[in-house]
Amino acid sequence: MTKKLNCNKTIYYSSHNDNIDLWDTMIYSKSLQQGNTKGESLADADTKVFALEKKRVITIGTDCIDLESYMIKEVFAVLESNDVVLGPSKTGGYYLLVKGRFLPTLFTEKDWESENLLMDATLGVKNLDFKYYLSKNIE
Repeated sequence: MTKKLNCNKTIYYSSHNDNIDLWDTMIYSKSLQQGNTKGESLADADTKVFALEKKRVITIGTDCIDLESYMIKEVFAVLESNDVVLGPSKTGGYYLLVKGRFLPTLFTEKDWESENLLMDATLGVKNLDFKYYLSKNIE
């Protein structure tokens, strides 16, 4: 889904990887997540990406096989008039997060197994007075 998109792409692994996987190193950079929790690991990845002065960042779960390239282009277009785009999942979380600014609080101190994760994220965005958009549920 991302292979042909014209953007920088990085795969963040939770543990060591010997580059033996499906991600072509000519297209994808690879890095190791840092952090003790899922939220800390995601915040660390965002810190690194935004430090490279990227203007828009998308986080996609590796289990999102139904997501297609055109959907990613659509959410980036929606980001033009919003600060955050969230793709809600059936479990109460989200499968996709697109940001136009660095927002580490969207990741930290969250219960990633909670059926209220999406609600917690949207409340966090509202409390910061940022605009958000909920994209389609693809699951």
